[in-house]
Amino acid sequence: MNLTAAIVWLVALLAALPLTLVAVLMVTRIVVHLRAIDLQARTALRSIEGIGRNSAALPELGPLASTAQRLGVGADGIAQVAVDLGARLRTAGLVNEGGTR
Repeated sequence: MNLTAAIVWLVALLAALPLTLVAVLMVTRIVVHLRAIDLQARTALRSIEGIGRNSAALPELGPLASTAQRLGVGADGIAQVAVDLGARLRTAGLVNEGGTR
């Protein structure tokens, strides 16, 4: 009976060893993934805080919108003058389509 019990314990221990190794590998893998998730969460938090700081400044940008609109209108005017000047120069034969003489 004593030999039988020893054999059963030996078989049980030999079966438990690979199962323990598999469990340790699984736990190690889980820990690695949890660290990656933590890193991603910290990065996202920093990004969200930055977005919040930048969004807080949006109401202060209101007065700049009218200035930007006026600059856009001015730029459109300059572009139209350049097109008209190019057409006149081509009509006069001073430049060709490539912009050279």
